[in-house]
Amino acid sequence: MLQLGKNLKKLRMRNELTQEQFAEACGVSPQAVSRWENGATYPDITLLPTIANYFDVTVDELLGVNVERKQQEIGKILEHNAALHRDGKITESIAFLREKVKLYPGSAALLFELAHSLYMRLCGEGASGADGWDEVVSLTNKAVGLDKGESYVTLSGKHQLCLAYVMVGRYGEAYDIAVNMPSLWVSREVMLPHVLQGDMERTQRQHNLLAFMDLSVSNLCRLSKGMDDPEKSAALLKKAVELVELLTGGDHKFYNERVFQCYLRIAEIYSAVGKGDKALENLRLALKYAELFETRPERSAYDVFWLEGYVDDRSKTSKNTEETLYQHLLGALAEKPFSILHGSEEYGRFVEAVEEKAGIRTGT
Repeated sequence: MLQLGKNLKKLRMRNELTQEQFAEACGVSPQAVSRWENGATYPDITLLPTIANYFDVTVDELLGVNVERKQQEIGKILEHNAALHRDGKITESIAFLREKVKLYPGSAALLFELAHSLYMRLCGEGASGADGWDEVVSLTNKAVGLDKGESYVTLSGKHQLCLAYVMVGRYGEAYDIAVNMPSLWVSREVMLPHVLQGDMERTQRQHNLLAFMDLSVSNLCRLSKGMDDPEKSAALLKKAVELVELLTGGDHKFYNERVFQCYLRIAEIYSAVGKGDKALENLRLALKYAELFETRPERSAYDVFWLEGYVDDRSKTSKNTEETLYQHLLGALAEKPFSILHGSEEYGRFVEAVEEKAGIRTGT
């Protein structure tokens, strides 16, 4: 029963009970509960089923029997799920996690990861409204409730919950979560460099440089969507590209995807206002950076001296779809914004080039 005291205290605190409240529920004194928790004595064996039922756990879980093995099994499940995400196999991830949640219904991590996979699929499909999002909200709320601040699930869950509420138009609830999240200035990224030393500090600061760059690029892209003037909208997107160039140097590695999205959006803007030549010019740039993203090595270090030693590792990134950027580009080309280019021989050759990259057309 070596784990019993520790588990009793953990369960009591998770349920926000004082020793006095727990003692009253068990029909013992608060001093007895205190002795149980510090391992000086143990509850009468006949009390164990009552305590287990009270906390909605099994007696084995209460005693700590097979807890370590359970944690190892859940760890393996999470590793396999991460591999599915790296390959963009989100539908497979959802089916896999649904089965595993049946085995471990009380795992906050598995519930959150299932909700996250559902969230990623819905985002990839561009889904809005209550359809599908209600399950994301329900699962995420349950995961956060089970976690009670003990792991990454709580903050990550609140972040996901906030965005899910936005998707179903529940802006008030989304605001209540967002306004109570930690400030950027007290985030892990800001605090860790003050704690770490040597190579670890340098790596963290390099990570921060790229993370904050990515956040700035995202904000520039969002601001561009709110511009009534197409030229100003395109100018903001070009600033985003310049920022990536400034901080990553000539080889953007993972961030080639961000540059691709910027040029694709610029092309859409020019096409919408009838500037076909500029639209095609930016489509070519989008294809260039799509290829740089898709063909980058599995692991490679950045070239610029301020990122010296920092590695782009494809195994640590996940996707919300198995679709390549070439396929994404083909989908965008079929949309109405590029109708001005349809029928042009130059545009036709460009489409053929993209299809060849996507493996749809074999080269001649």
